[in-house]
Amino acid sequence: MAAPTLSTLNVVVGNRTVTPAYPIVSDAFPCAEDLANDKRLEAFMDREIPLESEQELKKRERVLTGLRNMVLDWIVKIARKKGYSEDVQRAAGGKLYTSGSYRLGVHEPGADIDTICVTPSICEREDFFTELKETLLAHKDVTNLNSVETAKVPIITFDWEEVNIDLLFARLQQISVPDSIDIDNDQILTNVNVATEKAKGLYSNKMGYLGGVNFNIMVAMICQLYPNASPSNLLRKFFTIYTKWTWPNPILLTKPFDAKIQGPDYHYLQVWTNPLGNREQMPIITPAYPCMNSSLAVNRKTLQVMHNELVKAHEVVEKIFSKGSGREDDGRFWAALFEHSDFFINYQHYLTLTVVGSSPGDFQAWKGYIESKLRILIGDLFAKLPMTKIQLWPKAFDICCATPNSKLSVAQKTNSCTFFIGFKIDKLRMKGRDLNLEKQIQLFKDAIQQVQIEGTDLLTNYFSVKQLPPIVFENFYEGGKKEAMEKRAKVRAEDPERIRRKQEAAEDEAAAAGEGGGEGDEEVSEVEGKEEEEEEKEEDALQNTLDNIRGEEGGGGKKTREEAEDERRKLMSGEVILSEDAKDEQCLIKLGILKEAEEGEVEKRIELKVKVPVWREAERGRGKRMKINFRSKFTVIELTPDGRVVDLGDDDYTPSARWTGRRGGFEFKRGIRGVGYYRTGVQQKHPDPFKMTMSSTG
Repeated sequence: MAAPTLSTLNVVVGNRTVTPAYPIVSDAFPCAEDLANDKRLEAFMDREIPLESEQELKKRERVLTGLRNMVLDWIVKIARKKGYSEDVQRAAGGKLYTSGSYRLGVHEPGADIDTICVTPSICEREDFFTELKETLLAHKDVTNLNSVETAKVPIITFDWEEVNIDLLFARLQQISVPDSIDIDNDQILTNVNVATEKAKGLYSNKMGYLGGVNFNIMVAMICQLYPNASPSNLLRKFFTIYTKWTWPNPILLTKPFDAKIQGPDYHYLQVWTNPLGNREQMPIITPAYPCMNSSLAVNRKTLQVMHNELVKAHEVVEKIFSKGSGREDDGRFWAALFEHSDFFINYQHYLTLTVVGSSPGDFQAWKGYIESKLRILIGDLFAKLPMTKIQLWPKAFDICCATPNSKLSVAQKTNSCTFFIGFKIDKLRMKGRDLNLEKQIQLFKDAIQQVQIEGTDLLTNYFSVKQLPPIVFENFYEGGKKEAMEKRAKVRAEDPERIRRKQEAAEDEAAAAGEGGGEGDEEVSEVEGKEEEEEEKEEDALQNTLDNIRGEEGGGGKKTREEAEDERRKLMSGEVILSEDAKDEQCLIKLGILKEAEEGEVEKRIELKVKVPVWREAERGRGKRMKINFRSKFTVIELTPDGRVVDLGDDDYTPSARWTGRRGGFEFKRGIRGVGYYRTGVQQKHPDPFKMTMSSTG
C-alpha cells in the first residue's frame, strides 16, 4: 500500500481544497504489538465504557425528529405572523444540524446533543428567544430549560425526554433554506452579522478548560501527523505530543483561510491570526471559515492544570506500552488512565461558591450566568492574592454549602448548587498571617449584581480539606471520605519535597544539638522547636480527621529522595516518555511546534515558581501558620510588569536571625519573580516564566 502524502490527505470543503497545516511525521503502519494493544484497549472500553443501547439511540432519534418538526413549524409561524405570502411560507424551509460527539458517533451514554437551528432571514434572534422558547416551555416533554441571550454565542439548553439538548441559532441572509443547501460553502456567510452569528455553531468552554470540539480538533491533528497509526498508538501519540507541545503554538488542521466575505456592516468576517502579542494561551483553531480560536477561555491557571493532567496520563500510557506491562492483561491496565481526579485531596484550602434562586427557572438562569463568569473570578484571585496555584472544579454539586447565618428560605436551599475552588498559598509572598479573600469576592459580586434578580444570590464559604462535606468524595472514592483521607496521607508521606524538608530539619536539629550554644541559643531553639512541632502537626498528618474517620493509617512504600528526583528529571527531560520516539520528536522540533525539553523546562514553563535564596531555605521548611478570612486587610509586595520595585510602605521585615535593618536606599521586597534586595524604583531583570516565544511554523 502506498504511503500517504499531504496531497492524499487533501479534502474538498465547499468550493475549495483543504490541505493539512503540518506535514506527516510518520506514515508507519501498525506492528503486531500495536494490534495487540488495540485488542486490550477495546476489551477495556467494552467493559468500562459501553456504547449506548439500541433503545437509547432510537430515543435520541425520536427527540431530534420532534425538535426538527417544531423548528420548521416555528419558522412557518413567524413567516405568517410577519405577513409573508403562502408561497414564501411553504418555501421558507429551515434546517436542524447536529454537531460535536453525537455527529461523530462517539458520544457516551447520557451525553448531550449539540444542535444548530439554521433559519432564513425571516426569523430574528428575538423570535428565537421568545416564540421558540415559549413553544419549548409549553411542550410536555421539555424540562430544565435555560436560555443565555447575552453570551457571545447565544444558546438555549433544555432536556427533552431526559436527553440534554444545546440549541444554537444561525440566521442566513436569504429568504429560504432549501434542503439542498451546502453548509460547507463559505458564500452562505455573505452578509452574516459579524457580532452574533460568525461563530457558526461554536462556543468556547466557559470554565476555561477544553470542551468536546477542542479535543476533536486535537485528536484530528494527531491523526494527520500519524495517518496509518493504530488506535492505541494514536492515543499514545496524543499524550506524547501534547505533553511536550510548546504553547502558544497553535493546533491547526489547515492553514487559516480568508474568503474576504463582508457582513451587513461592510466589515470582513474576522479570521484568526498568529497569537504573538496577545493573551491567547492555548490556541486550538477551527478549520471552517472564518477560523477562530475555539479555546479562547483557557488561561494560565487552567493551562497549568491541564498540562499536569496530561503529564500524569502520559506516564500511565508509557507504562502500558513499556516492555512486559499488561501482556496478559484484558485491558485493566488502561483503567489507570481513567481514574477520577484527586482534586478534593490535592489542596489544603477550598473556597465554595453557592448559587441560589427562589424558583427553578430563576436558579437555572442565574447558575448559567455565574458559570460564564467564574473564570474571571479565578483570574482575579490568582492575580491579586499570593497563590501558587488555583483550580476550579468545573461541575457544580447539588448541595448548599452556605454558612448557617445566610438565612436562606426553603425554596432557596432547594434551588441551589455549589462550586469548589482549591488553592495553594504562596507563604513567601504573605504579609502577616491573614489572607483576605473578601475584597476580590466583593468586586466580583458587584460586577454581576447588574443582572441579579430578587431571590437569587451567590454565597461564599471556606473549608480546609478535612472540613469538606463527605458528599464531594462519594463519586471519586469507593470508601468515601475515609479512603480519600488515607490516600492524601499516603501521597503526602511519599512527597519528595516533604521528605527532603524533614531530612534537612533532622540534620539541622542534630547539628544544633552537637554545637551546644549559650542560654540565648537554647531559648531560641526551644521556641523554634515548639513552632515546628505545631506546624508539622497542622501540615503533616490531618490527625484530627484521621482519628475521627479511620483506624490505622494506610501504608505504602516510600521512594527515596534520589529515586523521586531521578524519576522527575527523566519525565521532564523526555528520557522515559520519548525514548522510542526520538526520530518523531526531532521531526516535530524541526517543524517548530515542539522544543527539546531540558531538565525541568516543561514545569518551569507552566507552573509558577518562587526562587528562594540559600539563607531562606531553612526557614521555608517550617512555613507559616496562616488564617484564612474574608475581611482582614492584606498587602502583596510585588514588582511592576516592567520589573520595577513597587514601594508599598516602610513595614520592617526580618528575613533571618542576622537581620540588622534595612540598608539605606534599599527596600526588601518579596515578589512574584524572586526574593531579595532591590533598589526602590530601579528596574530589575527577572525572566517572566509565562512569556513564551513561538517558532515559525511555515
